[in-house]
Amino acid sequence: MKTLEERFWEKVDKNGPVPAHRPELGPCWVWVGCVNADGYGRFAVERRAVNASRVSLWLATGKWPAHCALHHCDNPPCVNPTHLYDGTKRDNAQDRAERKPNSWATGSRSGRHTRPEATARGERHGNAKLTEVDVWCIRNALSVGKATAKELAEAFDITTVTIYSVQHGNVYAEAGGPILPRTPYEGDRHHMRRSEFRPNGEKNIKAKLTEEMVRQIRREHKEEGANYLILAARYGVDKGTIGHLVRRETWQHVEG
Repeated sequence: MKTLEERFWEKVDKNGPVPAHRPELGPCWVWVGCVNADGYGRFAVERRAVNASRVSLWLATGKWPAHCALHHCDNPPCVNPTHLYDGTKRDNAQDRAERKPNSWATGSRSGRHTRPEATARGERHGNAKLTEVDVWCIRNALSVGKATAKELAEAFDITTVTIYSVQHGNVYAEAGGPILPRTPYEGDRHHMRRSEFRPNGEKNIKAKLTEEMVRQIRREHKEEGANYLILAARYGVDKGTIGHLVRRETWQHVEG
């Protein structure tokens, strides 16, 4: 019976191409077994399919990769352990951005702009609950005051948030019916930060600090170099609270 290592390497061709951008790495070892849709090798370990590149790192180092097996060679089927390294998805994204800065289609180059017909919108969307006729009826009912948003939400089995989105054209923008602008309550006030609706500083009944204490904390941190932990213990609050007020994310109205 073959060992796992024997089964693995019999599916590898060690005479692969040499990466043009990193010739010093030598040839790729190409996986000739099963691959996924992106071209990465798949290998069964204890009846579970895993990435062949991760298995290669494991066999070479004796340690299972903590994150992802990333490629220096930029060749998905390669399992040469000298071409691989253990890295995070963030590392992978940064590497791709450096090597292929124009590979991500964003902004005006994205598919939503270049091929708008390919994006399912409105009633063509798989999760759509409304037809364009429904949208027209909702907008007209709201514009003339025949029904409230709550009544329409119950009638069409959707949320009032969706009703307002339909009314203001955030969804089904191409459907018919009058699109109404947001009122101050439904728009600006609705999206204002919660901090604008509650008392700040000492006026907040839950405040543990006074303005004088805030000034003292900032002074001790700046002039004496007291760290967050010391200040938190000294003033009976947590370290995060100290950090927020030192960075002026809170108590902004207090000078000093």
